[in-house]
Amino acid sequence: KFDELFLDGDNLTTFTKNDGSTANKIEAFLKDIENNDELFTKLSDLGPIGNAELLDSWDLLLTNGRTGLSSNPSNALTRNINAIEALHNLRKNPKIEAMKAFDPPKISDNDLAKIKGAKIEVGGVVTFDKSYADICNKLIETMEYLPDASKITNFLKFVGGENLASNSGYKVRHGYETMNKIKDNQNIIKNADNITFENPITPPLSPAGINTSVADLSITKGMNTKILEVKAGANKPNSYSMKSQLESYFHGIEDLADLRYLGSNMSKDRIITLFSKKVEHIVNGNVIGSNTRDLLKQTKVRELFEMYSGQSFNNSTQLKQYLQNNNGWYEMIFNSNF
Repeated sequence: KFDELFLDGDNLTTFTKNDGSTANKIEAFLKDIENNDELFTKLSDLGPIGNAELLDSWDLLLTNGRTGLSSNPSNALTRNINAIEALHNLRKNPKIEAMKAFDPPKISDNDLAKIKGAKIEVGGVVTFDKSYADICNKLIETMEYLPDASKITNFLKFVGGENLASNSGYKVRHGYETMNKIKDNQNIIKNADNITFENPITPPLSPAGINTSVADLSITKGMNTKILEVKAGANKPNSYSMKSQLESYFHGIEDLADLRYLGSNMSKDRIITLFSKKVEHIVNGNVIGSNTRDLLKQTKVRELFEMYSGQSFNNSTQLKQYLQNNNGWYEMIFNSNF
């Protein structure tokens, strides 16, 4: 295995560092095991895992820039035996292996090596701190709650740069919180006919102007599709994105019970106000869009609440009064699992 990794004929194998320069792999290996007896012992050991498979994971981290020879020494996962073992265990997870076997693959070993850990501090207080190994181990646990590999769509969008492999710690935290919600809703998710990560919801019969919103997870069983949206910490929605998402999702479901919008921590009164309020999309201080529509005046929204409540609403005022006087709809959508 050492010859395979470090020699190409009579030449030493090389890899490209993050700064664009090249180095040979034996140089990287010697640097990683320097004063690192545990790493040297496990990579040289023929124990339960064996050095060959652990060396493969070390090599994956190396060639994906997670090395002490990179321009960012804090990324030196190749010196961290916990990270190497976590990647090995994730690569060997049966559902991960099944997804790698598809043509084209739904995920690759290189994608797994690019997962990021994250640490977030707010006002000097650490609010999130998970290592690469923590994220990998959480993902291994999460695989237990997913259906068979053939029923999983867009898995790379979850593992990749939009979530777990993002350079943004907030997106990594969002991915971690999504895994928590998957666990909380595992019964319905594991038994689904299909689940789709980062699924664009484009309602076919919606009023003009409604944007497509990308749901964190859609869960399909038979003809029924449920939508799960997750917010976490500083990744909570602003009023424009929240109204736009809720509008899209209301027009993309057939039953109010098929929507969960978890983690926003927005009060019922604020949400009711948001349904009818004009909200603007502001980027870098510039208004680039707005949503002036009153959701309570939309036929589909009214019908969803009529079906849920067993009542009829002749106008948006009656619907608003119902929403103000009842908590069940709010608790179901924003504070409960499926």
